[in-house]
Amino acid sequence: MEIINISSYYEFLKYFNGFPRSDRCPYYYRGINASFQVIPSICYPDCLDKIHDFKSYEKCLISQFNREISTQYNITRYKENDWELWFLARHFGLKSRLIDFTKDDRIAIQFAMEVSSKGVARVYCLNHSAIKLIQEDDLRIGHHEPYSYNQLSLIHPSLLYEEIEMKRLGIDRMLIQMGNFLYQPLATIKTPLTDQIDQKYWKVFEIKNEHFAKIKHEILELDCRLMNKCLLKEVTPLDEACQSFNWVCIKEQV
Repeated sequence: MEIINISSYYEFLKYFNGFPRSDRCPYYYRGINASFQVIPSICYPDCLDKIHDFKSYEKCLISQFNREISTQYNITRYKENDWELWFLARHFGLKSRLIDFTKDDRIAIQFAMEVSSKGVARVYCLNHSAIKLIQEDDLRIGHHEPYSYNQLSLIHPSLLYEEIEMKRLGIDRMLIQMGNFLYQPLATIKTPLTDQIDQKYWKVFEIKNEHFAKIKHEILELDCRLMNKCLLKEVTPLDEACQSFNWVCIKEQV
């Protein structure tokens, strides 16, 4: 796969005719450290070798999360097969087969820089024509459930849970990050997306850390957007609970 090295935000814009956030632009963005792969958090090296059965691990995570929001935050209308439950859980750091993408290239660039302060940032740009693009409502109408839905898809969550504080915080994070989720069946989660989707649907950019400050300044100058803006709300007890569940469910497999 071709890697495009850039040292300026203006170089990046040229590859999208100057409008990477246009409704006509088919790309979604993910920013990570160049040494990482485009895989879901459930397959990160810190836990991959410890998971014996992905399906049971995943169900344990959702069950723990569902119990937590029901008892601690009085959110009771969800069932384990609700997509909203999965999306909300991912916002608070629960391990998942979902991969975070954004429609805002600047969000991806900032994330990439934050996790690459002493290394090289990489921004993966995926043309959504390579996969099915669906709304969360489409999944609900079709009665698909997360464990058995069997199609690589880019899902845009709908805003259906604003009335309760913890749910509203999840919405805030999604809005700040222009968040979307790439869903894939368990059968393929260990395979990087770049190996699953043809190269012609990707644009991949690398930025060396020596250029970070310049690019942040250019974005501020161009869009009046401060690139040090917090992309996540302050840590909440639910974030901490999800971190605990990630490891509790590994232990329960033994």
